[in-house]
Amino acid sequence: MLVSVIWLAGLLAMVTAAFSLSVRVNTLTGSNIVHNARAELIADGLVRLVAIRLATQKDQVRPERRDGSALRCLWGKDAAAEIALQDQGGLIDLNTSSLELLETVLKGIGRNSEQAKVLAESISDFRDQNTVAARGGAELMAYTGKTFGPKNAPFQVIEELAQIPGIDDALYNSLKPLVTTHSLQPGFDPESMPAKLKTVLGINDAANLPPSIAVMRSQSPGNVFAINVAVQLAGGATYVRHAIISLLRQPERPFAILAWQRSRKLPFAMPLKRDGLTLDCLNLEL
Repeated sequence: MLVSVIWLAGLLAMVTAAFSLSVRVNTLTGSNIVHNARAELIADGLVRLVAIRLATQKDQVRPERRDGSALRCLWGKDAAAEIALQDQGGLIDLNTSSLELLETVLKGIGRNSEQAKVLAESISDFRDQNTVAARGGAELMAYTGKTFGPKNAPFQVIEELAQIPGIDDALYNSLKPLVTTHSLQPGFDPESMPAKLKTVLGINDAANLPPSIAVMRSQSPGNVFAINVAVQLAGGATYVRHAIISLLRQPERPFAILAWQRSRKLPFAMPLKRDGLTLDCLNLEL
């Protein structure tokens, strides 16, 4: 009888401990959900705030900081944010760029002349409407062993680059921050080009381009922007929103959202320390 009582007491103690642990875990989980949701709401709000300001600027003034460089600011008493604005005209458009420009970019990230030419032709074959390869023969032959062939239609998203023969993960990751499907320009705008792309193209001074690069210059209309916002709360919760917006500048619809994604990879240096930050996010000047 005594053994049964001791056994029952021990069992009750185990159940009580398990219940207590479960309550603590659920409490922590609930708290994390709340903090993560708050970080998400702040990030989404900042994206929309930036978009509204872009769409309502007087005389359609182009923002000074439009090359993807980040600006840090404070939100409330316990949140810090980094905001980066990238004019899509400062990137290389996968649909409208010439073979020459594509080759130049590919050589700039380490491919030799022949490799760059072949890859540029493969990109062109993927996006054009015919089925004949740039070097003759059927485009489909380059996709031997794959369950799909060339799209023979414009790129809709840059992730489609990964479908092209010869573009492995390393090359894709090198190209991804340099290209877009939203510029619709044959060249690039060096005034809104990210630093990495300037390095790839060998641009030291946007006002004095090398002759071979100057012919590829196209001024951006400043209508489509990527907005990246990373938010971190004092407790450590983080959220990163990547959006692409098109400015409509209509009273009832100032902008349209073309892409709205959560980024799993933090694009900025973390943690976002509040030390030394004085700029309020509501006072951002674009």
